[in-house]
Amino acid sequence: MNSLYITCPKCEKIFEVEKELIPNLGRDVKCGSCGYTWFYKGKDYDLDRLDEILEKYPSKIPKDVESLISDAEKNE
Repeated sequence: MNSLYITCPKCEKIFEVEKELIPNLGRDVKCGSCGYTWFYKGKDYDLDRLDEILEKYPSKIPKDVESLISDAEKNE
């Protein structure tokens, strides 16, 4: 199994998760131990880099990707 380990920021429980379940931009995850929900960013996710790209090439980013980025920022 190709997996990664995610630590709950509230209770610090560590979970093994299949990498395929986490998109490159990240996703909401819920701790199975304490029930806390947060947005998990993948290791390759770099919000500052995405902001830089959006500033330089705003018309090059499809609207659906802009929505994903906006939603990710709201959940930080």
